[in-house]
Amino acid sequence: MTIREGTQNYRVWTLSALLAIFALSMALRLYSLDGRSLWADELFTAKVVKLDLKSIVYRTAEDVGPPLWNVVTRFFVVVFGNQDFFIRLPAALFGAASVLIVFKLGEALWGRPEGLVAAALLGINPYHVSFSQFARHYALWIFLSTLSLLLLLKALQSGKKRLWFGFTLSAALSIYDVYLAVFPLAGQALFGAWSLVDDLRSRTKASRNGVGPTSSAQRLSPVRQASMLLMSLALVALSYAPWLPVMVRQLYGE
Repeated sequence: MTIREGTQNYRVWTLSALLAIFALSMALRLYSLDGRSLWADELFTAKVVKLDLKSIVYRTAEDVGPPLWNVVTRFFVVVFGNQDFFIRLPAALFGAASVLIVFKLGEALWGRPEGLVAAALLGINPYHVSFSQFARHYALWIFLSTLSLLLLLKALQSGKKRLWFGFTLSAALSIYDVYLAVFPLAGQALFGAWSLVDDLRSRTKASRNGVGPTSSAQRLSPVRQASMLLMSLALVALSYAPWLPVMVRQLYGE
């Protein structure tokens, strides 16, 4: 007997499957989290997070990246202690949380079954598990970039201001975590522009064929959505102005 989509049993089955995937993902990332000593760039993280927040920002400016990861890890060290396990714990938590974000993204694009498959594939991906056990910015970067894409998709679909604000915030935080986050953000900007152009073309074609607008079309305006997208991207760029001189000095040695 199959479980029909939209029924109570289907929702319970989906939730149960997602919880099982998340539990496995968390277990893989927590397993032997402190099995080996901190090494390579993790040693820099362990040294910096012992400082106060102001000193962390100044010390990170001498590194080759932005400060968000060290600030987040500092919070965990203050709350739990500076043992290796807790220095790596943020990466494990953000790595596992990314599995849930990927499920929601897959669900929004295709459906719940596809979302579950995407979540399972990320949950057991050995590279993602490895990065989720490394006390550097990688897991947080994946989490924030995936979250910003999900919020952008939802904002384009609904036009709700809180979703545009969420997209702006998560996108800004992602490039405060790692400079390479600008590339996923550029891809998201192109995706947003393509979605709006495609929506406008669909509306124009429907109008020419005499097809009445849907309730969604009545609620959303491509021009207004385009202005929201441009405003969000402008705010992301503006939010980075304080750190821009540091980035230039780090990347070009000026």
